[in-house]
Amino acid sequence: MKKAIMVIISILIILIICFLYWRNYESHQFTVEKWRSNPGERGRIVDNFLKKYDIYSMDKNSLSKLLGEPLPKSRYPTSIISIIEPKDNKISSEEWELDSENTVVYPFSSNITEYDESALYIKFGKNQRPVYYAIIYFAT
Repeated sequence: MKKAIMVIISILIILIICFLYWRNYESHQFTVEKWRSNPGERGRIVDNFLKKYDIYSMDKNSLSKLLGEPLPKSRYPTSIISIIEPKDNKISSEEWELDSENTVVYPFSSNITEYDESALYIKFGKNQRPVYYAIIYFAT
């Protein structure tokens, strides 16, 4: 009897661990619906988006269909504090053109406040394909 209880408890523990792992895994998976409906969760799913899609092979229009409308240019951050990803970036934060027509910013929260924020920043070339992207940390 004692052995049966231990087996049942062990199985329950394993099931709980599997459920928690699955729940965490699901919360970090990119979907268009998650990205658009809950901007505050974008920071959790952006890595999965970047692994799932080769953004360098997509054009501005294709990215817009996936990610929706970027932050309006009038609400762009005033300065970049640092570039978080990719770690091997060759461009300093001073070289990023925040007001350029060839850039888009997708913030990781529903509204930009006076406080520091993070965002996905994508810079496009003349052919409307991304030439560079970064996860940036900026001040507004």
